[in-house]
Amino acid sequence: MEEKKISRVAVARALGQSPQSISMKLQGVRPTSVSQIAIIAGLLNVSAVELLGDDSDYVLGLDERELVQLFRLLTNDQKVSFLSMLRSVVGSNSN
Repeated sequence: MEEKKISRVAVARALGQSPQSISMKLQGVRPTSVSQIAIIAGLLNVSAVELLGDDSDYVLGLDERELVQLFRLLTNDQKVSFLSMLRSVVGSNSN
């Protein structure tokens, strides 16, 4: 969280819990639900897999990671346009 400059207080607010509760979750003392993991991942702008650190089956190359990071910065309309364009490019390559 320090890398992303997100405080425990901010995470606590997003989850509706105390900062002490968040500390206990980070230490593994308290369980964290899947929905809480999704909220925390969203705050940090990472996937749940990245957040949990278990990416042994899901590893992105540098280009792929940059593509994901840039995609996350787009508006919903930009995402739709980008995906349409990308599908068109990929479709033209398969012919």
